[in-house]
Amino acid sequence: IFTPRVVEMISILAADLVKYTPQPYSGEMLCFAEQVNLSIGEVMFLNMVYELTAYGHQNIRACTSIVAALSDGKILHGRNLDYNLGDPLRQLTIMVDFQKGGKTIYKGTTFAGYVGLLTGMKPNKFTVSLDQRNKGDWQDNAFQAYQSGTSGIIAFVIRDVLESNADFDEAVSALSSTHSIAPCYIIVGGLKDDEGAVITRNQTTAIDVWRLDITNDRWFLVETNYDHWNPPPNSDNRRDPANNMMREIGRSKLDAASMFQILSTAPVLNFGTMYTTIMSASDPDEYNAWIRSP
Repeated sequence: IFTPRVVEMISILAADLVKYTPQPYSGEMLCFAEQVNLSIGEVMFLNMVYELTAYGHQNIRACTSIVAALSDGKILHGRNLDYNLGDPLRQLTIMVDFQKGGKTIYKGTTFAGYVGLLTGMKPNKFTVSLDQRNKGDWQDNAFQAYQSGTSGIIAFVIRDVLESNADFDEAVSALSSTHSIAPCYIIVGGLKDDEGAVITRNQTTAIDVWRLDITNDRWFLVETNYDHWNPPPNSDNRRDPANNMMREIGRSKLDAASMFQILSTAPVLNFGTMYTTIMSASDPDEYNAWIRSP
């Protein structure tokens, strides 16, 4: 995606941003840079990759998320994170427990040095994943970055909400309204029945919140990288195969194993898939992640 020269130039510019980055993110990035002998600009660049790539002309296959209400009332959330950065990113994939006083208060799947979260769970509260939305242009992102600063990095926003004591509804509200630098889809799962949502966002707010609706047989939602009210392009249609597999398995038979199977079937699984995560806020021990190989 980026040539070495472009990375070098952006890293030089990004180095100055760390002084405007809130804690704990600035401290964690500085510590990581020191430990692995990278410049702080390179680490800041890593943490802004989403904001640098999420705009209209991009053709990046970047994630599938599924949230579903099981027949026993539990909400199951699965996701593939796809990105065109290959094995180096796979080798940095980690699961992290964020603890206070020796107790895990939330957990996530991320990359070493990437201090925000694109996938996470607040035990007995909610689960969350982010899918890329390629709308607008880079100037829109640059203007929003000027307005909100590095606090608008969406992975920081997601981690902030996980750090809070928010429940499902409060998380959906916060993730719908907090300013971000780039557009995105945020998928949230809760604890019961209709507690599942796909938030379609621009830089300032949600333009649509699509929810589970068991009464009307909408017991699962599939989001890839396209607005759900429009058909996906023929060149990248992961949505329809995922929908078909979900319907074929059915609500009564869906479980973590069958969700994993859906996320392991082409084209949902593809050469860009970095990792798969399966999680349920009502069953925190079920949180698991797998690094995927093409």
